[in-house]
Amino acid sequence: MSQANIPDINPQIAIKRDDVINLFIASLAMEELGLSHIINAEAEKLQFVLGTLHNASLKPPATFKEVLETNESVRLMLREISRKEQVLNDRLELIINVSSNSNPPDPPNPPIPPDPPEPSEPFVLADEPSQLPEEKAPADTLSGHSSTITTDPADSADIDDIIIKGEIDSSEETDHL
Repeated sequence: MSQANIPDINPQIAIKRDDVINLFIASLAMEELGLSHIINAEAEKLQFVLGTLHNASLKPPATFKEVLETNESVRLMLREISRKEQVLNDRLELIINVSSNSNPPDPPNPPIPPDPPEPSEPFVLADEPSQLPEEKAPADTLSGHSSTITTDPADSADIDDIIIKGEIDSSEETDHL
């Protein structure tokens, strides 16, 4: 067995957009031509079995069972051809859509979000803002704890730097019990 001859191929491909679209359309046309030949061959198969093909017929003629088997074979083949036609139609519609947008505009640049403001005071969690004193959040109604969240101003962007502190106020704890 001999070795295959591999031609010297230049890896640089320079095809313009219009040439690519034309090549796609040509490939679709070639596939359609191939399908038309298959449909013609299936028609000739039926004609041969039925004895209507010019200068060719079965001797003896086909039985009813053979005609039904041939018909089922042709039906299955036409079903597959129909599926292939749908795929080719979808490809053609895609090519038409691409070619109608021959000079698509450049996509817009996404907006740049503004920088988050630097926190000047610690964050405080509370049930309602109107209940907040300036220095301390109200006590949790179930546990009597008040919670304060503070951040390190140097690393305010990292969530790992958030510190949650819980303080127990003994006067609030006894009021709820």
